[in-house]
Amino acid sequence: MNNTSKNKKIGAETPPARDIFRDPALAESTDNDPLVKFIVKNSKYLIALLIAAPLIFFGINNYQETNLLKRQSATRLYSEIRDQFSNYQSLQIELTKARVDLEKAEKDKKTELESKIKKDEDTLREGRQRADKMIQSLGDTAIEPFVGLARLYAALFAIQDGDVPKAQNLIGTPQWESAEAGTPERYVGELSELVAARSLLNDPLTEDSARVRLIKLASNGTTAKLSAALTLARVAHTDEQKKGATDILNQVKQAQPEQAKYIDPVLEQLK
Repeated sequence: MNNTSKNKKIGAETPPARDIFRDPALAESTDNDPLVKFIVKNSKYLIALLIAAPLIFFGINNYQETNLLKRQSATRLYSEIRDQFSNYQSLQIELTKARVDLEKAEKDKKTELESKIKKDEDTLREGRQRADKMIQSLGDTAIEPFVGLARLYAALFAIQDGDVPKAQNLIGTPQWESAEAGTPERYVGELSELVAARSLLNDPLTEDSARVRLIKLASNGTTAKLSAALTLARVAHTDEQKKGATDILNQVKQAQPEQAKYIDPVLEQLK
């Protein structure tokens, strides 16, 4: 049994997969095809080329088929990275527990626990190395939004390792508001903003600016709207913060009533 299969059994609930691209291998296969756009725009000038039509359409089909295969490959790679990150989180939790147990363990149990910790540390390191290679490969596809997702997961791994500055450098300043709503680019932008803001909440020097970013995302976002609002509720400690989180959650509930099952229990906790 390989390490990846083994790790998938470890605790830590994995968030449900979201169909963010509405089948990225097929979406926009014609709408964003520059060759098709060119032919449609210049159709009246291409009548003289009808004699070469078989070659033209062969070229179009070949281009689309290649693009489709690249997107399918990138989609599979993205899914593998997501699974690897989930495994990485789970194994880190397992390691933390084992280290705590080691401190409390009787002498005759320490050797066994130390052996387990060493094995898990090796597995964690190997898993991270695999993930880094996969992230690099996803970025090298030069296909958006997968390049953005590669940067995002590189940042998530950095945060998981406690290196927030590295994560911030990887994410940069997400231009999520300038992307059209409903597009993959907007999805990646909002997720990046969410990750960036969350990573700054634990630092007193950046906590306030992180809250401002989350409020803006919860107010103006689409995909990350609910997550941003729930995060604000989770870190609301003062009465003022709780009131602000309550107002934001009610706004999200009004805009996305289908999310009520997630919002209502949190609203009760904030009372």
